[in-house]
Amino acid sequence: MTTCGALNNSGERAQIISKTIKKCCMEQTHTFAVDFLVRKSKTDKSIAFIYARITLDGESREISIQEEIKTKDWDAKKEAVKGRSIEVQSINEHIESVR
Repeated sequence: MTTCGALNNSGERAQIISKTIKKCCMEQTHTFAVDFLVRKSKTDKSIAFIYARITLDGESREISIQEEIKTKDWDAKKEAVKGRSIEVQSINEHIESVR
């Protein structure tokens, strides 16, 4: 085998390894979700704060979106504030922008 052949063989091995690594990484699936929930105020249970729960590959973190509502106005199924006022529309738009 010549030196040129050895380099070519080495280059081919590198390409095969590179393709294998890329294929492995590209086949890996990731999960991502953003959900919204409320946490009641410790001092006034009629007030709640809206949080975004971000889940990536099974690990979740919660962050406040800096919105405060009446606890009874939260629709957990829709993950939105109930009502049609301008303030409610603004909060729901904020939720959608975070989503």
